Amino acid sequence: MDLTKKLFASIARGAIALIFIVTGILNWAHFEGVKDYLISILKDWSLYMSGILWAEDLFLSLVDYATPILITATAIQIVCGLLIILGWRIQVSAFLILLVFVPMTIILRHFWFLTGQERDHELILFLKNLSIMGGLLTLMIFGKPEKKPPPSPPPTQPDDSFPI
Repeated sequence: MDLTKKLFASIARGAIALIFIVTGILNWAHFEGVKDYLISILKDWSLYMSGILWAEDLFLSLVDYATPILITATAIQIVCGLLIILGWRIQVSAFLILLVFVPMTIILRHFWFLTGQERDHELILFLKNLSIMGGLLTLMIFGKPEKKPPPSPPPTQPDDSFPI
């Protein structure tokens, strides 16, 4: 890979990873507020699922796990985001972020239950997250930096001496 491609690949990795690092840091800095928001969204989902007993119970039971969910998601965002920027374990890091990001996008960006401007706003955020998922999938497929081939051994000189 030439220098220009390496530079652009590094910039692209940084652009994708930066959102997760900053979000993770902000989640950590405002942990209680983010946890309260997550709990309120989970409770909303239990209301949206009223009549579907197993789904209603699932979202209410997740309320009890809001703290470990948030700690795990935040740690994955920060650590894997940094690894992507550094170019180390890119594919695994992108996969781990996707494991968190896909369900969180579905849970937090639930535009299909909303109306009016709130629906439009959440739809845009959902589509932005979908675009970020495309970037993460691209990293999973093409994110491994090229390894330099091992240097070839120097050519050997034919031995002109013959035993007599």
